[in-house]
Amino acid sequence: GLIIGLAVIASSKNRQTFADDMTFGPQIIWNPDPEIIAGGNGDGSRSDQLSFPYGYYITKSGYVYACDCGNNRIQRYAANALAGETVVGGQSSESAQLDCPTSVYVDENQGLYVLDTHKYRVLYWPYNSTNWTRIYGGRNGNMTNQLYANQIGLSYSMTFDSSNRSFYLAESYANIRSRVTKWIVNGTSGVVVAGFYGQGAGSNELNNPYGTFIDENGTLFVADTYNHRVQKWPKNTVSATTIAGGQRAGTNASQLSLPTSVALDKYGNLYVLDAGNSRGF
Repeated sequence: GLIIGLAVIASSKNRQTFADDMTFGPQIIWNPDPEIIAGGNGDGSRSDQLSFPYGYYITKSGYVYACDCGNNRIQRYAANALAGETVVGGQSSESAQLDCPTSVYVDENQGLYVLDTHKYRVLYWPYNSTNWTRIYGGRNGNMTNQLYANQIGLSYSMTFDSSNRSFYLAESYANIRSRVTKWIVNGTSGVVVAGFYGQGAGSNELNNPYGTFIDENGTLFVADTYNHRVQKWPKNTVSATTIAGGQRAGTNASQLSLPTSVALDKYGNLYVLDAGNSRGF
């Protein structure tokens, strides 16, 4: 399967994505012997195992929240813990609250926002509560060739913009619709901010986007996965500029193959997870 998230995601001055207050310097040296902070004991459902993990979130206090898609649960790991604890979910997808969670965000009150991918919705759990509230989506109504403003397509990433308390979701549906939508916290519908004209390879189109990033100027960066490129969408514009890839799938330095995640650090350096080539830039 595709690798969805970067190992470490940078956070700009006012934005938060998968981790709090993490920035890279202009000269980066990656650790050749990385430390496993969750899982690593084979595929399974024990407290020290994960199954098809996707997104995660690291709090300022060092807790790691991992989306354990295959086990339909969110696991929380204390610093240096050998095993995690299930904070939500954990039952079979037929009867559980969750069906393949892929992205999680922890708010200032330690409440959890979870992207419940296979049920096309975002849920919220207050701190230490077992009761959830459906915030967005849920596939109400008939979804044929249309995604309505209050519906969510297939989405694997959820990026939070703390400056205007909004989530950005990269969505696709039935190989017909591909877009990025902006959802204000406690709002009832999303606004399309990228991918306005269906699915395709034009400057105003996307093809199954996976990852997004918002910088401090409100510029949107999109991993346009099936177009093998990264698109830069300035705020309040309908067309994007290709800033990486876009020359068909390939292994050359100027090419990408199924990019799934993108981030920008405070120095303006761009980071891309080139999943089809099993590499990062």
